[in-house]
This record gives sequence, C-alpha cells and structure tokens, in this order.
Amino acid sequence: MPLKDNALTTLNETKDQLGITGTEQNAIIENFINAAADMTELITRRKLKFDENPDSKPGVYTPILTPSQSLIDGNGRDRLFLPEWPIRSIQLIRTRDVAFGSWVELTAEDYYYKSDEGYIVVGNIVQPTSSVWPLGRQTVEVTWKAGYTMDEIPATIRQFQWDFVQWRLASRKRDPGKSSENLSGVYSYTMKSGDAIDEETGLPKSMVTSVRAFARGLF
Repeated sequence: MPLKDNALTTLNETKDQLGITGTEQNAIIENFINAAADMTELITRRKLKFDENPDSKPGVYTPILTPSQSLIDGNGRDRLFLPEWPIRSIQLIRTRDVAFGSWVELTAEDYYYKSDEGYIVVGNIVQPTSSVWPLGRQTVEVTWKAGYTMDEIPATIRQFQWDFVQWRLASRKRDPGKSSENLSGVYSYTMKSGDAIDEETGLPKSMVTSVRAFARGLF
C-alpha cells in the first residue's frame, strides 16, 4: 500500500530506524506507517502534515475539530486559537456581528498570528488594540493553511511513528496465525516498567503520552 498524504515518516527512514533490510515486508510497513499517521491525528485531534500542493483548498485541515470547516467560535478575548497549527498562511478572516448577523472582513493590518503557537491576535503587532474576537458560536470565519512539512515534523512525533510500527510488527509476530511468516529485522517492543495499555488506543501509555502533548483541548 503506498503511503498516504498524511504520512509522517518515510518507508526508508522507518526501516533504517528499526534495522529492517530487504523489501519483502515493504507493503506491511507502509500500511503500519499510514496507520501510525491516522493514530497520531486521533490522539492529537489535529492533522499535522502540511499539504504542499499549491492547488489544495485552504482550510482543508479543519474537519477533525470543526465540522463547519473554517467557522470558529469566538471567545471574547484578543487571542483566537486555531484547531490546526503551525499556521503557514492566512487567506481570509471575517467576523460576524452577533446582533445583526452581518460579516466584516478583516485586513492584514487588523491582526497578526503566532505560527508555532497557532493563534491569531486582533490588532496590529506594532500598535495593539483593545479589540477582542466576538463572543459566540461560529462568529469567526478563518481560511488558512497549517501543518508541518516532512522536514519540520517534531522529533517526538517522528519517534511515535517508528514506535507504533515496531509495536504493530511485534504484535504481528506474536500472532499465531502469522507464525510461519519470515519477518526479518528487530520486531520487539519492550514496555517500560509499570507501563500499561491505554484504553483509547490499545497502545502502551508511555508511547501515547508524549504525543498527547501536541493536542489542544476542544474549543
């Protein structure tokens, strides 16, 4: 199975990390790499991979947390956190007047954003204002692009991909139905002392905890 667009590591990188040689298991490993990326999105409740296709639709990263795509609840504060980050660019911001229902488009001078933290601030960075985002449900519309390129993916996220693949391969080897399969490479995963299985993911809690640090609460 070819790697999906949201894959957070490569086949060669994974095989090098796990000391796997040969090509017999490439399809299985690619399948597990894809599963690792999906699991990462489930745990973090966000998509981390930046779509570098220039024709891709901005705001494509929003369905996990915001079914209405780029409509976000205003918080009545000057900072508005986006569900997908790091922010790479912003194409459009509009705010809705709760009383009248009309929309007003902001200009680039009306806001600035912190890419790595993933939030937008009302006001000019040189001359801050006392403005806040309108409080209410879906009062802010944002069209933006976000995510890491393959070279920017944090080391912790990369490590999770390799640990996940190693865990799945080790589980496959332990499967009596797969006992006759010739598996080359290091397919063992040692759980830490006192570790337990995470109920949500079925993975060791120590493996999952490091990735959960990249999640943001629902808002």
